[in-house]
Amino acid sequence: LTKHESCSPGFKVDYVHDIIELPVSKIRPVSNIADKEKVKYFTGEFEFKSRTVIMLNMRRLLDELIDEPKE
Repeated sequence: LTKHESCSPGFKVDYVHDIIELPVSKIRPVSNIADKEKVKYFTGEFEFKSRTVIMLNMRRLLDELIDEPKE
């Protein structure tokens, strides 16, 4: 599979805790990732019910997985 092929990614999850509307103004840069190379896999973070939630950058993660050279 390459980026040029048409596909619609989907995800199987065991549980959905909440679905919320989140204003862009509430998203801030990720602050607590020690490995700065991994920060590119996160879109940002926000507070929800007194906890920090980190948002994955699924597009970048999937693009890199799809483009990974096969041995």
